[in-house]
Amino acid sequence: MFGLFSKEKFSCFGVNPDADWSYMDSIITPMSLHQYLKSKIYTKAEIKEIQNKLNEKGIVYRNILNEFNWIPQNQASTCNMISYVSLELISGVRNEFDGSQYHHDIYEKFIAPTIIKSLSLGLGKIKYDIEEIKSEYLDKGVIVPLHFDRVLVIDSKIKDEKTGLVFRNLEIKEKLEPFSLEPNSYQKIDVIIDKMLERLKKSDMDIAEEEKELMEILTEDDNLKGRYAEVKAYYYLGMLNMKIGLTDQAEKYFDILINLKPDVSKTTIARDFFRPIGELYEERGINNKALVWYKRAIELSPAIGLKNKIKQLEA
Repeated sequence: MFGLFSKEKFSCFGVNPDADWSYMDSIITPMSLHQYLKSKIYTKAEIKEIQNKLNEKGIVYRNILNEFNWIPQNQASTCNMISYVSLELISGVRNEFDGSQYHHDIYEKFIAPTIIKSLSLGLGKIKYDIEEIKSEYLDKGVIVPLHFDRVLVIDSKIKDEKTGLVFRNLEIKEKLEPFSLEPNSYQKIDVIIDKMLERLKKSDMDIAEEEKELMEILTEDDNLKGRYAEVKAYYYLGMLNMKIGLTDQAEKYFDILINLKPDVSKTTIARDFFRPIGELYEERGINNKALVWYKRAIELSPAIGLKNKIKQLEA
């Protein structure tokens, strides 16, 4: 339980004949709106005017404006804190990334609405929404880190012992370390492969940039060694280079693939990787190499169903 609260800590709704609206143009996030409102005193008519101006800008922060019930100064002396919760809220896009449309799209679509909801309804931390954010930018093929600022907010319920009324106060305590959303190497590999496949679907044969990115990840991340993602990456590098006519480049990746010692089931390797490579060679009439891959597949998984195929090709 805490005792007295100062005027600086608790703003209230009241008369403010000299309201300055010029700052409204710089409000672009829920937190900047909150900071703007907390530092001044407004009449209800002025709050309605603020809402109108925000609506004109296409920023619907009605929940924030309606839900706040800050403590009037004349009641602060009889108020005590009855509960509080700490919120870690993303406050905005990092300044050095202002030019990134990905950052702004994700902030506006996921982060800002969550902050509004958290501030107005007291729903707590937004960690579950972060997972949605990751899925969103990965689905768009974004593999760069996304950086945002975040702040620690104390969300308090205050009871006026004299009247029995309960008020709410939100106080921004401090700016926290910058918050980064970055996909891991496994996710990056999936995104890059999808981008290459999409290129080929559009008859775009230039996959050099994605190929370079993929090789950098495979070279730099030791955690990928022997994992399914590593096998998948070399498989697609070979298959896609083969499909665009770079046979020597494709076979370089196939050589790496066949010599990997992955921690993946032999049936999976035979069925999902070795057999399709054999089929690709067979489609192109290169039966001697198709046989090599079919035989390697059947060595790993005899029940894979290639025995008749091998006999036909050998005949």
